[in-house]
Amino acid sequence: MEEIYHISRFFTIYLHEPTFLCTSGVYSVAFSPDGSYFATGANEIDVWETNSWKKVKVFKENNDKGVPSPVTGLAFHKNNNYMLAGYSHGVSKIFNFRSGTEVAKCSYEGWTDACELSHDGQYAIVGGRHDFSLKLWDIPTGIVIRNIPSFKTASATFSPDGKYILVGLINGRNNLYDVNTGNLILTYIFVNKSDWIVSTIDGRFDGSPEGIKLLHYVKDNKSISLDALFDKFYMPNLVAKVLYGEDFVSQSPIERIQMPPLVRIISPEDGQILKERDIDITVEVTDQGGGIEDIRLYHNGKRIIGREKGMKVNDNKIQTKFIVTLVNGINTLRATAFSKDKTESNPYEIKIKADIAKVTFDMFIVAVGINSYKNSNYKLNYCVSDAQAMVATLSEKGKSIFRNIRLQTIFDEQATRTNIESALKRVEQEARPEDVFIFYYSGHGAVNEDSTDFYFVLHDVTDIYGSHILEEKGLSATHLRNISQNIRATKQLMIIDSCQSGKILERFKGISEEKAIAQLARSAGITIICATQSEQFAIEYKEIKHGLFTYALLQGMEGKADGSPKDNKITVNELSAYIQAIIPELTKKYRGKLQYPNVYIRGQDFPIAIKK
Repeated sequence: MEEIYHISRFFTIYLHEPTFLCTSGVYSVAFSPDGSYFATGANEIDVWETNSWKKVKVFKENNDKGVPSPVTGLAFHKNNNYMLAGYSHGVSKIFNFRSGTEVAKCSYEGWTDACELSHDGQYAIVGGRHDFSLKLWDIPTGIVIRNIPSFKTASATFSPDGKYILVGLINGRNNLYDVNTGNLILTYIFVNKSDWIVSTIDGRFDGSPEGIKLLHYVKDNKSISLDALFDKFYMPNLVAKVLYGEDFVSQSPIERIQMPPLVRIISPEDGQILKERDIDITVEVTDQGGGIEDIRLYHNGKRIIGREKGMKVNDNKIQTKFIVTLVNGINTLRATAFSKDKTESNPYEIKIKADIAKVTFDMFIVAVGINSYKNSNYKLNYCVSDAQAMVATLSEKGKSIFRNIRLQTIFDEQATRTNIESALKRVEQEARPEDVFIFYYSGHGAVNEDSTDFYFVLHDVTDIYGSHILEEKGLSATHLRNISQNIRATKQLMIIDSCQSGKILERFKGISEEKAIAQLARSAGITIICATQSEQFAIEYKEIKHGLFTYALLQGMEGKADGSPKDNKITVNELSAYIQAIIPELTKKYRGKLQYPNVYIRGQDFPIAIKK
């Protein structure tokens, strides 16, 4: 029974009895641009009047054996007179469906899977499943003007502006091509239902955190995880950057990367049970041609720094010892190293168990909120109250988890680089591996145009655009990373509610900020939840009496972030998931458009609040 559905309401608006059915299976369907006709493709093309369901035309195409060829693709031309049809024997035709006159014909290998017209009617893209290219067809001349390399095509379509062709492949990849040049612009790979990667021909990529970990680049039969290429090739918002024609900084293509070193932990052994709190971890690194730089060790996700115990060099190998303070129970140790061109090795990970006395743990909080700036043009309204609310909620909800809440708040004119560094230094001196450290910042943020480093704009920064003032008075993400690495607490969370003006957006476009903060989370081994947006979430909302981002955080810690299983504990990962889900809903409700927070999870999960 043939049916036509109302798309927005999902109910049948036409229903016809089997007498109207095609005599074989329908492979393709299409509406004319004005909706007055539709066509069905089976072993013939049937053209119908939409209102009366009267069949007005029938077209047949036989294959080389004289047998009717199934019609596997159909599309109407915008002028309502012409139709594009693709057949199972590797032929596509353009013809006047009113007169039946053939205008042009194109042949290729295999069943037609690509059969689409551009919106302006200028081009057609056709191709077969077993052909090694797609044919870009110029409709007015009937000439194939370009062959686009593509193996085992499943489908293809034009972008609304006609500039791009998106091609779906049977292997799960989706390629975006430039119509004018035929060049491959982007490749989309959907790893599973939730993880994805998009990349350019020179190796730049964006993707979900797990997708980046799961995919590898292969060179000389050796694989390199995309995660290992993060610092050099990761580009947040890559699709928008490419489609809007933003210039790339020149860099060597991915084919020229050097093989990263080979890393392994030689002592202790995986699965070993130890009774000491402080132990030596020996990491061996072997040069594979790209040199050796920056050997790193992570303890429960948090980078260990400043505790190297010496280095032994032997031919192309280096052995380095780290001193690690274990926590009771399972300890995960992960080692990596970099080549000279900053390509990271595949990680080597072991788990050991520490059978030592349990230690109660503290939560250290450094909260910064800035409403009042020395330059009055930068004045904000909700940052201090948001910081105070965050501190109060963390203290109240965390008091049954932690032995002590070690709190330092820094507001308005006190929010200088010296004061913040002093507060962080105190945490560095007092925090232990078992402890939790949370850094909260609400205020302006910007990227230094010269260094591309992200900066927290502190009270006495009087010119956001002045690089030397940002460097002198602001706090850079790199400096904060270095401090956090020296803080021994293995459980660390940074919450950044960084508001930016429209002018900053025009200058930096928001992409450098995201990469700088992602690199901060990745290199330090911590979790960062942030709202670094050009249009601040922290706009005055009388209904909620908070900035939007902090309001969502507070709601989450009050209990709404408690995920499955419902255990009345709010963990960092649960809070992150809640923020990612609720912020788009809230921004749609209060601003009329969707906005998204940025979450970078590199450290271990841990509880920060108890629902009461």
